Amino acid sequence: MVDIRDEWEDVIIKRTRRILTRRLYRFYKMLFNAIYRRSRFVVATSPTLAGRTRGRGVNEVWLLPNGADVGLFKPKSSSERAEIRKTLGLLEDDFVFVYAGVVGWYYRIDVVIKALHRLVREQKLGDLKLLVVGGGDKAKEYSNLAKRLGLTDHVQFLGEKPRDEVARILSCCDVGVIPYDDDPMWLYAYPTKLFEYSASGLPTIISIVKGSDSEKLVAENKMGFSVEPMQIEQMTEAMFQAYKDQRRLKQMRLNARKLAVEKFNREKIAREFAELLRAKS
Repeated sequence: MVDIRDEWEDVIIKRTRRILTRRLYRFYKMLFNAIYRRSRFVVATSPTLAGRTRGRGVNEVWLLPNGADVGLFKPKSSSERAEIRKTLGLLEDDFVFVYAGVVGWYYRIDVVIKALHRLVREQKLGDLKLLVVGGGDKAKEYSNLAKRLGLTDHVQFLGEKPRDEVARILSCCDVGVIPYDDDPMWLYAYPTKLFEYSASGLPTIISIVKGSDSEKLVAENKMGFSVEPMQIEQMTEAMFQAYKDQRRLKQMRLNARKLAVEKFNREKIAREFAELLRAKS
């Protein structure tokens, strides 16, 4: 059985300038194509990745997406939200954006911070806050950026947290953000954080390449906003739209939670996968 999460060989081939390295990874791709074609069971995490895998000569590919623990990640009552906010130093009327995950690499949190700066400093929206939950090699750089922009009172870097604490923090926020860079690899990205945000009742602002599986998922289910990667103006506008249109945001929350429970419930996905394995054995 093979679980395909990305086209890792192509990523390296595209990014390296070394001829020998490209040849080596083309050989790896041929080798893994042969393994995939001879495997008894092949799964992929998104529709586009499943289709691309079939294009590599694999006749039967099953879709097995990421999901969320909808019992752990879930909305909280108004009183619970207020209590959690109090422990984080947030006011009940603050409008809170949140990012949970690796701080660095292909997640451009600096774009979100610069967009927040425009809204707070230029449009005088003083009740906006951003929580960054997680650690990584860019945490210090992004923290210093927030300080330079005068956003010390508006951006909190909370560091790495246990899963139950992450779920607790998400439940008191208003909108989740996923700021991908412009790598075309994200065409088939189905990030787990998208489903954990949704299970928590959070609409999502995602920056991702056009035509991607995640962009389609967000648009078709009316559960957030999609913007082009690395575009501060578009991120600013999406954050402003989320802030000002509370009625629309309320419906997005309902849509997000519904999608997570019905289609991306991790326990349900696991049961269906177990049944599939039994049927194929």
